[in-house]
Amino acid sequence: MNLLVVIAALVLQTVAAWADAGEPLRLVIERSFNGRLITSNGDTLRSMVVYQRPAWDRTTTTLAVYDQQAPSPEFADRVPQLEVVDAARWRSGLLILHRAEGRLGLRWFSDSDRSRHMADAIVPASASDSTRRRDRLHVAERLMIGPDGQTAMINAHGTLLSVELAGNVLSLRPIETGVLASGYVSLAKGPGFVMVYRSGPSAFLALLDSSMRVISSVLVPLSDVVRFEQVGSSVLLYSSLEGANGCVVTMLDLETRSMTTRSVPVDASRVTGLMTDGVRSLALLTTRSGRAEVVVVPLSQSLDELPAGTVIPGEYGSPRLVRAFGDTVMAVFTGGVAIVTGDGDILARDAIELPVSDLAEVVRLERGYEISSPAYSVRIIEHPQRLWFVARSWEWLLRYVIPMLFLSTLGVLYFVYRRQKRFLDAMIDAPGSGAILFIDVNGRLLRTNERAAALLRITQDVPMGRMYSTYMNQPGLAQLSSFIDRVRLSRDSHSERISTLVDDELRELIMTSTPIVGTLGSSRGLLFAGVDITETLEQRRLTNWAQLAHDMQTNLSTIRLNAEQIHGDVQRGDDERRRRILFQVGVLIDRVRDLLGVARSEVFQRTVVHSAELCTEVRHEFDAAMFPHVTFSMKLRGTLMLADRLKLTRAVRNAVENAIKALRNQQGTVEISTWFDHSNVFISVSDTGVGMDPETMANMMKPYFSSSTDGTGHGIGTMIMHHVTKLHGGRIRVTSEPGKGTQIVFRIPHGMEPKEKIRASTAERVS
Repeated sequence: MNLLVVIAALVLQTVAAWADAGEPLRLVIERSFNGRLITSNGDTLRSMVVYQRPAWDRTTTTLAVYDQQAPSPEFADRVPQLEVVDAARWRSGLLILHRAEGRLGLRWFSDSDRSRHMADAIVPASASDSTRRRDRLHVAERLMIGPDGQTAMINAHGTLLSVELAGNVLSLRPIETGVLASGYVSLAKGPGFVMVYRSGPSAFLALLDSSMRVISSVLVPLSDVVRFEQVGSSVLLYSSLEGANGCVVTMLDLETRSMTTRSVPVDASRVTGLMTDGVRSLALLTTRSGRAEVVVVPLSQSLDELPAGTVIPGEYGSPRLVRAFGDTVMAVFTGGVAIVTGDGDILARDAIELPVSDLAEVVRLERGYEISSPAYSVRIIEHPQRLWFVARSWEWLLRYVIPMLFLSTLGVLYFVYRRQKRFLDAMIDAPGSGAILFIDVNGRLLRTNERAAALLRITQDVPMGRMYSTYMNQPGLAQLSSFIDRVRLSRDSHSERISTLVDDELRELIMTSTPIVGTLGSSRGLLFAGVDITETLEQRRLTNWAQLAHDMQTNLSTIRLNAEQIHGDVQRGDDERRRRILFQVGVLIDRVRDLLGVARSEVFQRTVVHSAELCTEVRHEFDAAMFPHVTFSMKLRGTLMLADRLKLTRAVRNAVENAIKALRNQQGTVEISTWFDHSNVFISVSDTGVGMDPETMANMMKPYFSSSTDGTGHGIGTMIMHHVTKLHGGRIRVTSEPGKGTQIVFRIPHGMEPKEKIRASTAERVS
């Protein structure tokens, strides 16, 4: 009977692993774009991407059409030479808003003949002025297409224009100036239009019919950042509060023309409107006690104190924005996305890196979402999780049923559940700009920065503009002068390592040259940049010694232990030799420890590694005779992963060494275990030693920090663990309790596609 219970538990655990997370949907990035993605009416088969043209390139294409039905789904149609600002499909064609010579223009292409444009119009100069204040919610120039696909509007720097097409003639009709936000809405009698515009020191929300006649207008808070959205038969306007947190929500009922204003304690980007059971509500994305939370409250309810909402489990970074589609709320974070219903059920939550601002736009697709911003856009697809209910059922069993039968299993799961803390990420300082020289096409040195002036021994009283060879008479500049001579002959980009003297000290530099081209394409000269790599080269040389020294420490300790244990019948003089051996080993260990302060090598090479085999190899490195007071316990459920075997072995070995030290030569247990989920491999090293207090835990990940008081620790082992884990893109979590022990858990992404995974072998043995 017990065997049947164990088999059933293993089957349920396997099915729960197949079910992934306990949510019905999984969000996956289908494709990302380095520009603003435009999809018309949900047609993802033919999307457009507007790129930002670099300031140094006036010929780069800034609009491309992505055709998914093409034999090779790529950008099929491109509009050359135009600096496209916005584009949309309109009247069986393509309407493009572009900029040329400081003016905005409008161009319309017919789908029947995309090779030539059919109509042009010039936006008035007042609306083309890009130096005017821009609306931070949208780009300064934006096209808007009506629901029927026949009407179009332009908001250009606050000037609202109506677009009209008669035959092959485009014309623009001014509607209003000082417009902060605008867009189409649905009215009972057909499509309408809403705009927020500035009039003197006030702002107004105006409702217009299909002929652009004002139906009603109400006074709203004046703000630089505004956006609006339609919820049922109402329009919600979100205005930021200057100099304060939160925003003001203004609701205009499109049927009764009544207006309601509410103050909300979150920014405008983190509040949205939705209908829940026929009631107008607000969804707020907030954080309380360090946890993200989606709170849905009726618009009529007081917001002085927010009620409890839906907590988003996991760590997904800082909240960015929230949008509603029907009765579903999408919460976007810097490192993830969550989908929550108006009733508080979580439909999906996935870790997705999204480098977008809180002003990004979100569009609902048939099976996913599009999040777009001027510099980055992404299309996210929903994948159903057919066995998600099994995962939730398994969680319920783990909490209520299985603990009554397996109390030990409950303790392990509770301990895993409590493993939540922030990871400490080491920041590496970026190098400086180095020595910069500019030499014109005639060979004259025109400009230098302070480092270059120090390199050439140029003082402030030395004039610029002479031939560069005049400044190369100082000793130690021969290689630099030769490099400049060769580059000037070819006038191409080059990179070369040279040696020079700086303050009578030999320094190694990486010199690079970049041709500078004038406006008409003629060469203006060459820009030379030199980066001092002397310390880097020296550091790399010392790094190899540091790695060797740290690996030798265990071997030397083994030699010393065996020498100490030599007893019995020894000949005369052997005792003295034994004493000398111990003395020399002690000296070597001291020398090895002196080398442990240097940095580690950055060489990183991934290979296929089995996590259980790696843990077993680390265990066998520690001789039982050397550590008779230690009981090693192995709990292994491993899988294949892509990792640097040498570096990861070194990190786990250091964790085991720290665990042994924590026993303080007292009887205790060191447990090495490994397990995995759908995206990560976990390796745990725990001990029953002295543990750590909160102060020691807060400092243990700092470079060279050590809690040792006898001089045997230098903090290099902990630094190695952190460095190796970061190289693998993972994290370390440490939990400890004084007097009970410490656990260190490495979380390493396995780096393999699902189809590449071989069924992991499960082994559990205690030694």
